[in-house]
Amino acid sequence: MEDRYSYAQISLQWEDEGHQCGGSLVAPDMVLTAAHCIGTFDRIEIGKHSRIDPTDASETFSLGKELMHPDYDDDTTRFDVMLVQLNATSKMARPVRINQNEYVPLDGTMLTVIGMGYNGDWELPDTVLETSVEYQHNGRCDDIVDDHGITLDGDLYPDMLCAGSEGRDSCYGDSGSPLVLKGATEQNDVQIGLVSWGYECAGELPGVYSRLSHNSVFTFVEKTVCQHSSDPPAYMDCTKWTASPTITPTGTPSLTPTVPPSAAPTDSPAPTISASPTSPESQSPTTMRLREFLEGTDLTLTKTIQDSKQQQERQKKDEEPPQSRLTDASAADCVAPSFSAGVTALLLVASGTIWACLL
Repeated sequence: MEDRYSYAQISLQWEDEGHQCGGSLVAPDMVLTAAHCIGTFDRIEIGKHSRIDPTDASETFSLGKELMHPDYDDDTTRFDVMLVQLNATSKMARPVRINQNEYVPLDGTMLTVIGMGYNGDWELPDTVLETSVEYQHNGRCDDIVDDHGITLDGDLYPDMLCAGSEGRDSCYGDSGSPLVLKGATEQNDVQIGLVSWGYECAGELPGVYSRLSHNSVFTFVEKTVCQHSSDPPAYMDCTKWTASPTITPTGTPSLTPTVPPSAAPTDSPAPTISASPTSPESQSPTTMRLREFLEGTDLTLTKTIQDSKQQQERQKKDEEPPQSRLTDASAADCVAPSFSAGVTALLLVASGTIWACLL
């Protein structure tokens, strides 16, 4: 079996304790494993078939990024999938193809699980092991009850699948290891699932695996590999995950503005002018604002009003006693020509001076 499953000869290891989980190479620099293995390893060894043979060559990689499925649930073990980016590219293993066909496998299909987990003697094996297990659709798995009354009913979800045969199963230490539909050669193998959980090893209940063809799972694997691998496999559609979006107009522009502009600017509405300041925050004294206002008016109109008022005042001077002459603009009659910006100024000529009643 040596090198027949180069993509599965993977050991996730922790310091001096050695092997913790299995995995599969899905791109030259990406390893697929179980999300529940996160934090249990600090390096990945690839290519070693025998753990006790010192002449058996292998590669050891430090970890780049550990990328879990965003919906992984530690309580239900749903979406138990994680990708690990290696710090370099493997030269000893060939990536395996991931299944994306939801109709594969058919119920009753025999699959192969490969790993370095505990064997029937509860010992870690000296070499990578493989065994055949029968795939059973979830409805059939739900109906299985062991001698203790334990069942998988209610524990299986669409992103999971079950497989097992009497006396053959994955076990502790196999977490993350691949479940494959075996082809004529390694290049024809298709990975269907990865070891996730189970109630007992090689018991009456089958083992439970993450289903890689589940839409959310495959999409996660494809997107993550495309975005983080330096050499993603050709069968993955990386164009939808890596291509820059084309910027196009959202629609035909309107021929006219949606909101017609106002005849006069509306950004700074003309202030309402009072006869006296209404608060300490008034912008300028009344006489100054009047001067600024008059600077923009028609001087001919102002002069005409001034001449008219001077004539009226001369007549009043002849008719009224001197003490009744105006000394306060508030006591005078006002002429109210309308100028610009909706401001009305009441002008008064008294003793040759222009007074204003400002409204």
